Amino acid sequence: IYDGVVFENNEINNKNTNKIALLNYAKSNAVTIASVSFTNNNTYDNAMIKFTGNGSKDLGHIRIVENRGRGIEVDAGRINFNEEVIIASNTNATYGTGLTILNGAVINLNATISIVNNIASDKGAGIYAKDSVLSLSDKIKLENNTADNGGAIYAEDSDVVANDAEYVISGNNGLNASALYVKNNAGKNNRVSSISIVGNTNTGDTLVKFEGNGN
Repeated sequence: IYDGVVFENNEINNKNTNKIALLNYAKSNAVTIASVSFTNNNTYDNAMIKFTGNGSKDLGHIRIVENRGRGIEVDAGRINFNEEVIIASNTNATYGTGLTILNGAVINLNATISIVNNIASDKGAGIYAKDSVLSLSDKIKLENNTADNGGAIYAEDSDVVANDAEYVISGNNGLNASALYVKNNAGKNNRVSSISIVGNTNTGDTLVKFEGNGN
């Protein structure tokens, strides 16, 4: 259990590893992380919190604000957002400045997660998903995130599904697909349903883009 820990003014010097984080949990057994905050840290393109491996992880009262680097990365396994999580005003990441979901990771939303005002230089400033299922509900707030490709969401070889009647993506910015960018490689299936696109700003040719040879 990690409870009441503050990470502030830290820096990861290795810019190329992409395998480390300020809080790196690489075990399959369960863990609870609550009342933890990250402010003014610089992880370059690494995450503030990274989970690797199977098993259930519980998160609550997490605040990741005004850092240089990515927010939370989940590589396989299951993560439960049981109390409010805020990921806001983070910069200096290539992708997934808010939330990164990889390799079949499962996200359970039992509380609100706010992903707002984040910037990525390339893909998915709000959420970056690869080889996973991204289930959206009104408990995810995605606003004013900016990236060249998929300002709010960039999903590669992943399903993007709204669990509620309809999910609204609004107020995000991008060059290509400010709201939603979906890329599939050959032989991969993809499903996007029950999503409304409202009030996003795009400097390119489309708010939503589908690319690749998948279905």
